[in-house]
Amino acid sequence: MGYLDDDLVTEIEIEKLGGISAIAVSRPHFYGAMTEWGRAFDVPVYVHAADRDWVGRPDPAIVYWTGDTYQIAPGMTLINAGTHFAGGTVPH
Repeated sequence: MGYLDDDLVTEIEIEKLGGISAIAVSRPHFYGAMTEWGRAFDVPVYVHAADRDWVGRPDPAIVYWTGDTYQIAPGMTLINAGTHFAGGTVPH
């Protein structure tokens, strides 16, 4: 989702749904509000390093990863699928 404000954070009640431990962004189309999401839930935001130049607002919440795969949690791996952006990412 490209938008986040206090009302939305409260309304969706993420913690009641199990919480968020990480955010993985699939491609630059979704980079607009990613740091706000990371800050709102105090979690890292994973972006493939191949798309670093597309990040318009660098932030300490952003974790750049490299290679073909990157494990962000037990049973959750990011895969660099190289869509129409070199760092295109999908979760597995």
